[in-house]
Amino acid sequence: MSGGIGEAFQRGDDLHEHTARWVLGKPVVSKEERQLARGLESGLIYDIGSKKLRRYAKGVCSRNMALDEREL
Repeated sequence: MSGGIGEAFQRGDDLHEHTARWVLGKPVVSKEERQLARGLESGLIYDIGSKKLRRYAKGVCSRNMALDEREL
């Protein structure tokens, strides 16, 4: 995975898979992990807030997010 979400979009990459790889720090993700990323993205779109986002990432994805990652 190279580049950010904008570059992934321009390449025509699957954005949910791109997000899942970034969140999980894995080069390859499963269909289930991709689905989890979709939930994460929906939360961002509907403004769940940084605290809820961090809980979601920790609970569902086992990812501890730094403050600068949550406040984009």
